[in-house]
Amino acid sequence: MLGRAFRWLMPHPFLTLLLAVVWIVLQNEFSAGMAVFGVILGS
Repeated sequence: MLGRAFRWLMPHPFLTLLLAVVWIVLQNEFSAGMAVFGVILGS
């Protein structure tokens, strides 16, 4: 059950994390909020 929920939230985990890292690099600052927002944008 937990695996299905994770797969629904992040269907492509590598691409989601890559987009989050690109978002943080483009913003030129790291904070927990930026990381969460990057993951949301990536998923």
